[in-house]
Amino acid sequence: MPEEQYAAGHHALSMNDCKRLTLSGVQEVQSFDEMTVVLLTCCGLLTVEGDGLHVSRLDLDRGECDVDGQISGFFYSKMKDKSGGFFRRGK
Repeated sequence: MPEEQYAAGHHALSMNDCKRLTLSGVQEVQSFDEMTVVLLTCCGLLTVEGDGLHVSRLDLDRGECDVDGQISGFFYSKMKDKSGGFFRRGK
């Protein structure tokens, strides 16, 4: 399977000892600081929370990312549909 298809359509997450999160299917890092990392994945927005967090490896061509630090939790949220907002462009 070509790398582009893997990055675009398949998402996997693996956590070791609450200190390293290894991800695939990552499309973009939206924001990060020592307490929160927000990633756009092919399954929606993934928010990682913890302490001393940092993105130790990022390969957007392959859709891979590692987050290190003391990870206390993570959750997914769906992206809002931008086409149906109040200020959407008329047809």
